[in-house]
Amino acid sequence: MSGTQVYKIYIKATPERIWEAITSADWNSQYGYRGRTEYELQPGGAVVGRSN
Repeated sequence: MSGTQVYKIYIKATPERIWEAITSADWNSQYGYRGRTEYELQPGGAVVGRSN
């Protein structure tokens, strides 16, 4: 059996604030992920995830 499931999440925040939350290592280590994650936001850029 195959199918597609779509989930929608509504967040009461501006797109800029959401982007900051996703890409800020300080924010995502405190709220989003257990370890600090850093993004190099350019084509071919690195994503570095550090565990606690």
